[in-house]
Amino acid sequence: MNRFRRRSLQTQLLLHALSGSLSGIVLVCLILILSDQATFRHRILAQLTVEANMLAQASASILLFQDQAAARDVLLLCKQSPRIVHATLTLADATTLAVYHQAGAPDPVPLSSLQRTTAGLYPQQTLVTLVRVVEAAGHVVGMLTVTITLGGLTARLWQAISLASGAGMLALALAMVGAWNLQRRLTRGLTAITDLAHRIADDPTARHQIAREVPGLPADVHMLYTAFEIMLAQIAQAQGTLETRVAERTAEIAAAHRELETFSYSVSHDLQAPLRHIVGFLALLLNRYQALLPDDGQRWLTLVSESATQMGHLIQDLLTFSRLSRQPLTRLPVDLAAVAREMLAILVPAFPGREISIDIADLPPALGDAPLLRHVLGNLLGNALKFTATRAQAVITLGSLVQEGETVYYVRDNGVGFDMQYAGKLFGVFQRLHSGTEYEGTGVGLAICQRIILRHGGRIWAEAAVDAGATFFFTLGAATATPSVTR
Repeated sequence: MNRFRRRSLQTQLLLHALSGSLSGIVLVCLILILSDQATFRHRILAQLTVEANMLAQASASILLFQDQAAARDVLLLCKQSPRIVHATLTLADATTLAVYHQAGAPDPVPLSSLQRTTAGLYPQQTLVTLVRVVEAAGHVVGMLTVTITLGGLTARLWQAISLASGAGMLALALAMVGAWNLQRRLTRGLTAITDLAHRIADDPTARHQIAREVPGLPADVHMLYTAFEIMLAQIAQAQGTLETRVAERTAEIAAAHRELETFSYSVSHDLQAPLRHIVGFLALLLNRYQALLPDDGQRWLTLVSESATQMGHLIQDLLTFSRLSRQPLTRLPVDLAAVAREMLAILVPAFPGREISIDIADLPPALGDAPLLRHVLGNLLGNALKFTATRAQAVITLGSLVQEGETVYYVRDNGVGFDMQYAGKLFGVFQRLHSGTEYEGTGVGLAICQRIILRHGGRIWAEAAVDAGATFFFTLGAATATPSVTR
């Protein structure tokens, strides 16, 4: 059934028409054959009845006088009917007076005592026996038994089958021609619709009245084409309206995004000057009047100064985050391994006294913006150094692998890790999975990394477990660069 459904509509229509026609032809032929057989059998039995009645009338006086010679002469009349194979004249006391038997014919099955004395038709395989009661002067004088063969029915059956088969094949051929013409007329319009759909897919402006291209179609199919044209017109109108609305919404979103970026940049930039004043005056106050302040006052001023410095770092990160959308992206070949070594030369001295093992594999050349990728590696390596502070030996690995034909870079550490159920918060602004009192940071670094990677057409994600380290993966969405690199 599934194989039939996968066939083309033309084939399905043709097969349906042919199967229906074939079923009807076979049914009609079967009815004609059975009707012919019944009619032929009825005609034979009717002829037998007439012949038996004539013999019975001719035998009445013979049975009355028990004239055996005359009885044989009467039964010899059966030779005129080649279908009669056996005949018997019997007296009333069941004494056989005369018998006729066709040469080479099979012997009939003997009738029972009841059948021999009861008039009627008695089928016997391919034979039929007719029993007639013979009366004379109002008295039963004997019985006439006539047996005929139905062998001609088989020949008649094969003759009827041959004629029906020939007529059926002719009817099937005519039905096939009609079904072929019908399916062509029906599917011609559907094929035109399919062609129109392909043309519109290639060129949306190539719309036209397909009913004009396919003349001579049934009215209902023509209505289908008209409905299809109306649907195309409505789709085209809706598409134009939708494109206009999408363009308007896109422009509104872009304008709102630019306004938000401008606002964020302006606020961050404008906060820097007063914050620098606060930090500067706090430093002067501590330098000149620290001895005059009580211990609590000195501690409070120190906390204010540290908070102001932290706020400065946060504002600087926000400025960096805002600039990413404004800064043009320049793609050049970049040696990420060399960039990582440069960043580690700056980062590692900030963690004196620690035992740190760093493994930088041979990385395939990348294609991207070198300053932005330097920021990504600096942030990921800085996090790896920061979150391995509690380890006796920090182990940090920078490597790459290939997944589904795409180069994936990763930074792995053996630090404190994190719970993967909170991984969705990693790259949000101001989202932190660890307390700020345990590990320094503003919660913006990974958000900046994600925006840089997205601008390169890549993606970034992380895998980790609590107290079992973390691995950050990223791709750059570009083909492998040429060996010449920019550092």
